[in-house]
Amino acid sequence: MSPFTRRSLLSAAGATAAALAVPGIGVGGAQAQPDATAALRARWRDMMTGASLVRPGEPVFVEAIAAMDAEVAESRALYAPSDVGVFSDVELANLTDSAMLTTTYGRLRDMARAWFTPGSAVEGDAHVLAEVLEGLRVANAVAYYEGREEAGNWYPWQIAAPRRLGDTMAIVYDHLPAADRDRYVAAIRHFVPDPSQNGHSGANRVDTCMVAAIDGIVSGSSERIAQALDGLRVTYQYIKHSTEDGFMPDGSFLQHTGVPYNGSYGLTLVAGISSTVALLAGSPWEITDPTIHNLFGLIDLGYVPLIHDGRMMDCVNGRTIARPPAIEHTQGQAAINAILGLVPAVDAQTQARWRAACRGWLERDTYHPPYEGLGVAAAARFHDLLTDAGVTPSPEPDGHFSYGPMDRAVHRRNGWAVAIAMHSRWVKAFEANNGENRKGTYTASGMTYLYDGDNGQYSDNFWPTVDKMRLPGITVDTTPLSDDIGWRTSTALWAGGAALDGSFGAVGMDVQERVYPLAARKSWFCFDEYVLALGTVIESPTGNSVETIVENRHLHADGKNELRVDGSLQPDDQGWTGTFSNARWAHIDGVAGYVFPAGLTVNAFRNERTGSWADMRSGGDPTPITRRYLTLWVDHGAHPSGDTYAYLLVPGASAARTAELATDPDLEILSDTKDLHAVRQPSTGITAANFWDAGTVGGITAEPPANTDVPTLVFDDLDPTFEIVSGTWLTGQGNGRWNGHQHHAHPAGGTAVARFHITVPVSGRYGVDAWWFDGDSRATDTPFAIQHDGGVTERLIGQRTFGSRWVPLGAFDFTAGKAYYVEVRDGTNGVAVADAVRLGPMRHRGGCSVLVRERGSELSIAVSDPTQEQARLRLSVEPRGRYRTWTGDDTVEVVEFGDKITIAVDTSAGDARSHRVTFHRRPPRG
Repeated sequence: MSPFTRRSLLSAAGATAAALAVPGIGVGGAQAQPDATAALRARWRDMMTGASLVRPGEPVFVEAIAAMDAEVAESRALYAPSDVGVFSDVELANLTDSAMLTTTYGRLRDMARAWFTPGSAVEGDAHVLAEVLEGLRVANAVAYYEGREEAGNWYPWQIAAPRRLGDTMAIVYDHLPAADRDRYVAAIRHFVPDPSQNGHSGANRVDTCMVAAIDGIVSGSSERIAQALDGLRVTYQYIKHSTEDGFMPDGSFLQHTGVPYNGSYGLTLVAGISSTVALLAGSPWEITDPTIHNLFGLIDLGYVPLIHDGRMMDCVNGRTIARPPAIEHTQGQAAINAILGLVPAVDAQTQARWRAACRGWLERDTYHPPYEGLGVAAAARFHDLLTDAGVTPSPEPDGHFSYGPMDRAVHRRNGWAVAIAMHSRWVKAFEANNGENRKGTYTASGMTYLYDGDNGQYSDNFWPTVDKMRLPGITVDTTPLSDDIGWRTSTALWAGGAALDGSFGAVGMDVQERVYPLAARKSWFCFDEYVLALGTVIESPTGNSVETIVENRHLHADGKNELRVDGSLQPDDQGWTGTFSNARWAHIDGVAGYVFPAGLTVNAFRNERTGSWADMRSGGDPTPITRRYLTLWVDHGAHPSGDTYAYLLVPGASAARTAELATDPDLEILSDTKDLHAVRQPSTGITAANFWDAGTVGGITAEPPANTDVPTLVFDDLDPTFEIVSGTWLTGQGNGRWNGHQHHAHPAGGTAVARFHITVPVSGRYGVDAWWFDGDSRATDTPFAIQHDGGVTERLIGQRTFGSRWVPLGAFDFTAGKAYYVEVRDGTNGVAVADAVRLGPMRHRGGCSVLVRERGSELSIAVSDPTQEQARLRLSVEPRGRYRTWTGDDTVEVVEFGDKITIAVDTSAGDARSHRVTFHRRPPRG
């Protein structure tokens, strides 16, 4: 008899909740218990197919099974095993396009699923089973076998193909000859050896661990399952910096060294861990490591705020925005499915909260039907939720959510949400990879997404048709740029902001573009009714016009939303343009109001734009698509120098309310200078400021750090202080290299190590930069290690682009006369370069984002370091009266307490979090 009961997916993880308090991971011996792995195979079959959940005759299941059967019928029509492949349209011999492996094994898995699924047209069909078994043999003989070298993209070899192969083996296990199984397992282990040692991170690490786990339950290998769990453990630990792959404590998820990816890769990670928890629950390999709780907390922080009415916000979907037709909704579906998969592993209160949120999202998604595109197992989960009379859907939450490590912010009120996407030295502007998202250049240049009742705003063919140089919220030089430059980062460090009471926010971005010399400083101050967008020091020497895009609203195929400017209704003809001098407000019916507090010259344009998905991605559908847009923008002209803008975005406001706010916005702009943006809202008592450098405004002083007068020091690879520690380092000469010379190493598994030995004459905090000569052969993840007073900090740095300049690695404390080093190791995916290192003064001295609220008997402060380079911030506030006590984060030290309040904030973690303290005139209750 099996040592644990076979359960369905909906209950499989139920036993984990109590066990999670026990440290460690049970792994058993090298030989797994046969009954245990047999039960796991049965459970995995059920999780993949939903077989035990099918309710014959119910429309939801009839529809899902019919869709599956239709795809399988198409695959079977192409089934033609030969010495070149399994299907007539997919050649595996002489393989150059490794995606063909994914297609082949994917079709075989789908055929096996249908064969096993109750109610399928081919349920238990001996012919289908025979085709699956023969197809596996052919694919193994022709393409995927032990000893074969990879060709083309690595992903199909190490993740896509072995995962689909393992799944298929689990489904047909009882009919799979042992000799065949052993060959397939050997092939998987050839391409996916110990996943704890393969160098993958984040979602890719989870995927390879899943491959190993399924291999283990198919082969009966306890050792293989243990490898999977050892490799998995790191994926639910928090990362420490934006240059790593994985989750941060605030819910930020990054992949590919600095690309925000809570959607797509983040969902792959969550779903993979969720499935592993459910699969192994109650078995000898049950996950009992208490840090798995990190994952549960991330749902509330990194997913609930980033999903709006069923849409996973595109600002965290990376390059998948180039995949039609409705990626926000399909990613939202995937998120809901992953969250529901974790439900059995959490306490009852969390279960209720998550299920209520998921139901609310599904019921409010008016663009994408809840069951569309779902497999049987996911359809069963959704059906169970939507028919549960005990679940009341929860509304969209209010709040302000600052994701400093990934340069994103989300502000929510009354059912609407504004998402702001930025980039910096640590976070990439966008990802264009594998021919996808070729025109995403400005999607993180301050793009401001407005989520409201228009559930298809960014899904109804928005991306192929919108003007990519007029995305809402951005300030842009109209110089044409080439595609596929998305791996770039900015030279600026300042991007992010602070959140007060989880309700109000200050957001900012120092714009220092690498691909053209545009500079600006942009802020967004987020209140109950509106968001104030503020921009200063807008400069560009290119001679092309520079624009700030106030709005570029998608009106779908035939929208004619009314536009009013200062009360006057404007034409709705396509092609109409207008320019309005000293405009005070504008209003787009059904969308928002726009208030210009100081008056602005605003341009407006209605037009129809035509594009195709082929513009966005290689192999995309070239069919032309036309959509309407209504655009509002400010033209800063050619050669702007110190230009500015300010406007309120008021989501959902009526024209009458917009006009009222133009007269009395309940907002005072205190500063809009180069070094300081600040506003005050009298009704709430909130002063919000972005200090680009130390300064004073509205009774708030951001003090400069002590000992900022440190020298600039350069350490070159030609200096005697440069050392080849190990491995083979070649030398190169020519323009673009510091002093015309560099060292470089080809990938060698981290065995090539070079060091710059450094000393400083003056103790203090130094900014550390590196120089290299870039090229297509360079690594995108070269490991740098910086030794400093606090220890050794590692950074993964992309060297493929934007070299021949000083690039920040971070800021660290050094003591005069003490020996340190900066180390470079060979990169994992390309050539690593060791050329020169520079130490010097930090770029932002005392720069920070601050909100102060003084109302009633309390004064609250929230402060963050968006640069992620300062070890300590010092802030002074002049209160209106005296306070008796305070409560706050343990990172906040109260230095002075009286007529002036001074706090020192420990920001050495470099995670851009908001640090909070509240002062009380009366002791707080409790």
